[in-house]
Amino acid sequence: MAEYCPRCQLRYTDDPSRTLFSPDPPPYDSSPPGYTFFVNPPLPPINTKEAGCIHYVRQNDTLNGLSLMYKIPVQDIRRANTLFGNDNLIHARHYLLIPGYHGPSLSREPEETEEIEMHKVSLKRFQLMSKCVDYKMATIYMESSGWDIESVPNPNLK
Repeated sequence: MAEYCPRCQLRYTDDPSRTLFSPDPPPYDSSPPGYTFFVNPPLPPINTKEAGCIHYVRQNDTLNGLSLMYKIPVQDIRRANTLFGNDNLIHARHYLLIPGYHGPSLSREPEETEEIEMHKVSLKRFQLMSKCVDYKMATIYMESSGWDIESVPNPNLK
């Protein structure tokens, strides 16, 4: 009769390196994984079951207002956009998917000029350089300098 270890139930004569708890490692693959970079964020996947339209979020939009406007329950809009918790989270997004609505979008696509884009870029650059985290305060500094980042007084050097 062979003797067994009381804890692992292996015979003392068995090879300890070949247990169920120490399998062979997976084979090594020397090729790097593929990466994709997006210049524009991808549009949400549209299921054929719940195909809908895209609503571009404006400052005055609320989930209840969108629900009434598109005649879609609030829970369906939340589920399609993974919005759970605070309803004000919609303002952190550029657009929402309205599931089950088969008509034209009731919002216009935002039209941002090149000048507005340059203002946003220079505002973010100013916030990084000056460590001014308050968006409104940084906007005031930039507007007072005519959006010239070189002539803005640094708020941290007082």
